[in-house]
Amino acid sequence: MSPALPLLLVLAILIIIAANLFLGRRRYVGIEPHCRKCDYLLLGLESSRCPECGSHLSPSSIVFGQRTRRWKPFIAGWLLIAVFGSLLLIGAISALNDVDWYHYEPTYFVLKDAGSSNLTDAHRAWIELIRRDTAGALSSRNRDRLVRLALNDQQNANTPFSKVDTDAINYLSSRILAGDLPPDQQKRIFDQALWTRVEVRPQVIAGDQVPYMLLHEGLGPSGPSLWMKITMAGAALDGKLIPGNTGGSSSSSGFVGGSMGSSIQSPSPGMHTLTLKFRVEAFHSPFDVPSTPLYQSDRSFTNDFEVLSSQPVDFVKPFIDPNLVQAVKSAIVPGTFRYIRSQKSLDGDLNIRNSPADLAFDVFAIWGGISHSISQITFNHATGSCNYAVNGNMPSPPPPHIDLLLRPSAKAARQTVDLTSYWNGEIRYENVPVQITP
Repeated sequence: MSPALPLLLVLAILIIIAANLFLGRRRYVGIEPHCRKCDYLLLGLESSRCPECGSHLSPSSIVFGQRTRRWKPFIAGWLLIAVFGSLLLIGAISALNDVDWYHYEPTYFVLKDAGSSNLTDAHRAWIELIRRDTAGALSSRNRDRLVRLALNDQQNANTPFSKVDTDAINYLSSRILAGDLPPDQQKRIFDQALWTRVEVRPQVIAGDQVPYMLLHEGLGPSGPSLWMKITMAGAALDGKLIPGNTGGSSSSSGFVGGSMGSSIQSPSPGMHTLTLKFRVEAFHSPFDVPSTPLYQSDRSFTNDFEVLSSQPVDFVKPFIDPNLVQAVKSAIVPGTFRYIRSQKSLDGDLNIRNSPADLAFDVFAIWGGISHSISQITFNHATGSCNYAVNGNMPSPPPPHIDLLLRPSAKAARQTVDLTSYWNGEIRYENVPVQITP
């Protein structure tokens, strides 16, 4: 109930009281008899009924004197009615303004608003339609129209995703969890949930690895225990299966942008074709605990590449710019490093944000005057940010603090799908803490 309604009720009662107490108050002047009901003059009347209104005449229905208005109470009454009436009108307008009239808009028009190009109107419509559906106020026909509208939005969504895109995928997720979608619509949701492409380095040097990368992005369903997974399912070179190229995976709820990649040994010089197959699955289970999938499909990608017998001049170009040293060092932040005794390995994180140049480094951990190779990292500055996990086998634990050395590497650059140049500078981080764990 609106907070203004009790006040409006009190004002209405005061208006009625003012009308009864003041507007109706009159006085009688003279001694002539009159009908109390219609004020008819009864002088000389012998009948027991009023000839004007037909009322039965008795001592209680006859008044003496001419009825005249008492002007002071009359004016006071109208003033009170004007005051209380004005307050009543203001309160009524306020109460009406508090009403969300969109709740009463016909569903047909709200559905049209949900498909509007005006994101504010569309978002408002989605909120209202989901409210009606939750309340059981949508017909099966309108619910189907809403699902189809959400499917179309998911199909046409682009990054960065809008509030309407989020509204649409959240609604589709709720329908999946409710289990009331027909199989074709549920399949379409998962088909559209993930946009994938594969990149292979177009030219490699004989003896190098052939790097490839699966890049994925999408607007996938999310909700309690609802998630998707991509798994590397196989690779073939020039139509022949490559043993062992399976198992890598990436999982997420509400699939966001990401990548996964690996490489194969380069074949003989010349043109070759690499075919990669990935399996996309959707689950309704605790996250990363696969059960019987709700959805499964295999996607294949074919890319051509060339193996060169020798390295051309400037195949991958290093460039020197001493002015970038501090900017590059600030862009790379070492995270937590730890030595795991049971695995005899040193693991850590390097977080890269807004590097001013393309990077390709060999990473070394240094202590006791000895450099220990722990990984390679590469970074295309156009990507904006990246988190790298680095690790290396260490037979004995390091001290509580180590130095990290990032040394430019042409070979690391060649092992990417896209770097054709890299910053040829060296970065050192001193006294990086290391946690020793069992």
